Amino acid sequence: MQTTVRDWYVIKIFDDNNGRVGQLLWGFIVDDPRGRFSPGHYVCTSLIEEISKNVIFTIKGSQYVTEGPGKEFDALFSEIELLRRGYSPKQVTRLRNNTDIIKTIDFS
Repeated sequence: MQTTVRDWYVIKIFDDNNGRVGQLLWGFIVDDPRGRFSPGHYVCTSLIEEISKNVIFTIKGSQYVTEGPGKEFDALFSEIELLRRGYSPKQVTRLRNNTDIIKTIDFS
């Protein structure tokens, strides 16, 4: 079964030395036959293993069908927690411009 996403991004993850760590998928749920996610909610996946046309496969065995055009977003490893908590790539970009906000977010 494949989960369908829209308004999606391939997030390229970089460490502090600008080395590429991996990539993941971030987007909004259209349909999830397995019932893990509700339509309209966001998803931030595990690392991407393969991208084949409009299907993205993760290292944990999930498959995501992408609907419409996607975008790429470069993120630091330290920003991944923001994406996992529901911040969009656009919001992460805005937070980068105000590092004081990032310092006050409690990740516990």
